Amino acid sequence: AAFAVDALEVHILIDLNGHSKGSRMGVLLRRPAPILMTYLGYPSTSGALDDILVADKWVCPPETKDLYTEKLVYLPSSYFVNDHRQLYPRPFHHSPTREENSLPESRVLIGNFGQLYKVEPKLFKLWARIVKRVEGTSLWLLKFPKEAVKRLQQQAKKQGLSDQQFVLTNLLPIDSHLAIKSLADIALDTMVFNGHTTGADTLWAGIPLVSISGEQMRSRAGASMAYSLGITSWLVRDLEEYEELSVRLTASRTKLAAAKRELERAIEDSPFFDTYYWAKGFERSWFQLWDTFQATGKAQEMHIITSSGGLEDYGKDWNPENIMIGTTRQKHSQRATGAEGSKGPKFDPL
Repeated sequence: AAFAVDALEVHILIDLNGHSKGSRMGVLLRRPAPILMTYLGYPSTSGALDDILVADKWVCPPETKDLYTEKLVYLPSSYFVNDHRQLYPRPFHHSPTREENSLPESRVLIGNFGQLYKVEPKLFKLWARIVKRVEGTSLWLLKFPKEAVKRLQQQAKKQGLSDQQFVLTNLLPIDSHLAIKSLADIALDTMVFNGHTTGADTLWAGIPLVSISGEQMRSRAGASMAYSLGITSWLVRDLEEYEELSVRLTASRTKLAAAKRELERAIEDSPFFDTYYWAKGFERSWFQLWDTFQATGKAQEMHIITSSGGLEDYGKDWNPENIMIGTTRQKHSQRATGAEGSKGPKFDPL
């Protein structure tokens, strides 16, 4: 694979897996492209294998950059891309009911739709405490994975939750899962590993999301989405604040309704669900990285701060028929060379 990439004369190789299942990290060890970039699939450092980590100033604040071996590229809005506006147009074509989805009809429904491995024991205890503090509420989780269900049910009983207060349902059908999730009144994020795709799904479904921010990238996705949406009042820094905010919101249907209206406005007006804006910012980072590499012989940290209109000047020489990323061979023939007379990182066949 490394030889194949090198033969294509790729300028920037983007790793979408990182240290996750199915990764091909051995390809990166051979440096088949001058610039190696990691993005999205593994929200943390590659550990010196990649040159660049795609981020934003909320998910990787500048003061935390020592946690990462890579140089950071800060996109203008959230680093997290989504195409919900194209894939799941609103209003949703399906109008589900709580009854047909085995959900309590008259209770305030608190949801989390992530995988159960993200739910720490102390977080589940906190969720149970919230449900018991606010009369008429229910906690809604998915049986994902099913192997965790029995133990979770045991923990729910141990925490004193009734069958009405704790609801587990099967995974939702892909064509209607967002419409069904919209039946929840509020969602609570996980702590050590925030919801990523799940978080974006939840927000697009119109559900206010209370999120807690940690120090590392994986625990700051909620912060990235919140700042991009322009709604930071649901963002907290510790478990005490997390519990009290959740109780205040779930205890008042008026506050929940106001939160949903605020989210609806943000969905329409903010850049978070603007895929075109995100794509142009990402493209701009490629051109800036390559221009810097040509001048200095190495990748550099940078901030991509711009408006939608300001992105139009970038990528004008890019030919869609050219398989390279971010530039054309005609303009940048010295692919593996940095500043004139100096060598950049080159392919190592080992």
